Amino acid sequence: MKTRRMVSKLIYDSERFLKMSVSARDLYTYLILHADDDGVVEAGTVLRLTKGADDDLNLLIYKNFITMLDPENKVVYVNDWLLHNTIRADRKTNSVYKDLLLKILPDVKMVEKKPRTDRIPKLEQHNVDSPELENEIIIKNQEENILNKILNLFKKYSIDENTLRIFQKKFDDDLIFKQLKNLEIEIKRGIKIENISAWLFVACDRNYPLKTQEYKNLSNEKHEENNNKSQKQLEKQLKLLENEID
Repeated sequence: MKTRRMVSKLIYDSERFLKMSVSARDLYTYLILHADDDGVVEAGTVLRLTKGADDDLNLLIYKNFITMLDPENKVVYVNDWLLHNTIRADRKTNSVYKDLLLKILPDVKMVEKKPRTDRIPKLEQHNVDSPELENEIIIKNQEENILNKILNLFKKYSIDENTLRIFQKKFDDDLIFKQLKNLEIEIKRGIKIENISAWLFVACDRNYPLKTQEYKNLSNEKHEENNNKSQKQLEKQLKLLENEID
């Protein structure tokens, strides 16, 4: 089954993207749709399917939206692939061009493929008795549980998926989950948080220690001051991320 592809508003709403021709923007979209799980795609095939022009492909390279891996076969890499799509490690299929990708872009960030978690019980049925395998199963289950809890809490506080991708690009899931627990503790204390995503971003960035239920009663003015600082910090961090993309 073909993996569903998504696109990031951070890219599609940027001036760098919107200033390009419509045909170049369309080509970029089709490259994402046809890319494999590592963000690699045979652009020549896409050009023939869309009747696109080489000029549009060259513009995308010039604007640093894609990197040419193999000029002869027009194999390209979508530079912001992980910002658009983060594939679950146990559902990922490695690119047939993985070696080429790492040769041209040795520092590229990739999702490392892991065994499917839903197939591990089948191994146990075949009398696979290994402490290493048992520990691996426990670790995988813990990672999956944490990710599910993060997704549920983001939905609870109406934080969209694009914001989640920004968090996951900068922070580990364990850190995000710890600060989500801090967030819930603060809310239970009755602290008013105007911008939850801003508060959470700063909490992760500063790696606040895990709070307890005991607390000192701060003034509303102090809470509002902290919220304003969090908002400014988030805006600053988002701007830095956008600059990295540009």
